[in-house]
Amino acid sequence: MNENQKGIFEESAFEGEVGGPQQTKDREAVQLKAASIQTLMVPTTGGSISDAIVVAEKYADALVRIKKVAIRLTSPADWVDFDGKPFPQHTAANKIAQAFGISVYRDGEQKTMYLKDADGDYIQVETPLRAVFRGTEVSDVGVCSTRDKLLGRKSGAWRPLAEVDLADVKRKSHSSGFRRVVFRALGFNPTWDDLKEAGITQAACGKIEHAKGSQGGSTATPEQRNERQEYWLKIIAFTGDELNAADWLESKTAYEWKGKEIPGKRSIMGVSDKQWNFTGKDNLKAEIDKTHKAFMEKP
Repeated sequence: MNENQKGIFEESAFEGEVGGPQQTKDREAVQLKAASIQTLMVPTTGGSISDAIVVAEKYADALVRIKKVAIRLTSPADWVDFDGKPFPQHTAANKIAQAFGISVYRDGEQKTMYLKDADGDYIQVETPLRAVFRGTEVSDVGVCSTRDKLLGRKSGAWRPLAEVDLADVKRKSHSSGFRRVVFRALGFNPTWDDLKEAGITQAACGKIEHAKGSQGGSTATPEQRNERQEYWLKIIAFTGDELNAADWLESKTAYEWKGKEIPGKRSIMGVSDKQWNFTGKDNLKAEIDKTHKAFMEKP
């Protein structure tokens, strides 16, 4: 089996989640339900038109149930309010793919293209992926470039190519493609109403807003966004990729309040200003700087 034929799941996003035995039981129950839904989706050939209609109706019902169960496998940390619409992060796709047995494969070599526009030279990476679910295949391409607003911008301008880590661009291209093929395989695009049914509210998710006519940004000031982007890139550098970076950030921003465990944030833009600017013992920025420095000084 060559590299393109191997399934490319990343490590379970369930590991390291905040929660106790009850949360684990709930998750296992949802996964069992996901497995039971799959048994309803066995293709049927032959028979009368009436039989075909019955099968099609069962399939349609199963798709509705799939959407509900898939969303229940996720948490607010797996979604972002992107300009008012729910946007699934890679962690959401990873959880759903594992629960429903969706296999994801490389569908060709990752392409790196050197391009040019009015702002100068830039690099674009395309990652072709293929997802297989219950015998049905879908394909899509993940795309990321050095024009990415998180990886490629600083102080309102595009970074020089030498300042953008191409490995980060390649990883984000893969993550984008993975997310796209998983949701295409299940054939749904969740709305806030769908998420609300599963207990995930819009207010509980991280938020990114792009101002009209601008290059984009978050609800923070440009200076605050730039600072957080710089720190996010540091976390990615010493953890290896965005998924691990989100895990690390979540572990560092979780805390206990009045005997209750408060989940951490997986998006650096979702960290509260109070926690971000805290200068006491558990100083988040100091911890990032310390860990990044140790990583850079490794022989």
